[in-house]
Amino acid sequence: MDRIYSKSIVTIIAAAGNDSKYGLPGVSKRHRLWQPRGQIAGATIVRVPEHTTHTLQKSTWSTRGWTYQEGFLSQRRLIFTDHQVSFLCNQMYCCEAI
Repeated sequence: MDRIYSKSIVTIIAAAGNDSKYGLPGVSKRHRLWQPRGQIAGATIVRVPEHTTHTLQKSTWSTRGWTYQEGFLSQRRLIFTDHQVSFLCNQMYCCEAI
């Protein structure tokens, strides 16, 4: 498995839900959670979701043994959570929020 993950172009990580039936939020019929926002003195204030690495640590995905290789050995990761999609590689991190 180490050669598969280390040589992959991108690894899709489904970090939302408790099993494979949950789907990918924003891609399947499951929608992403709404970003809370409010108005203060005419300005829109938006709550930014926590960093994807924190979400991953709390997810069911992180409790499975084989996912250690998936996350550690992959050069590029496309991570789907309930709040956003993030791209994480060995040199940068990009998230979809805001």
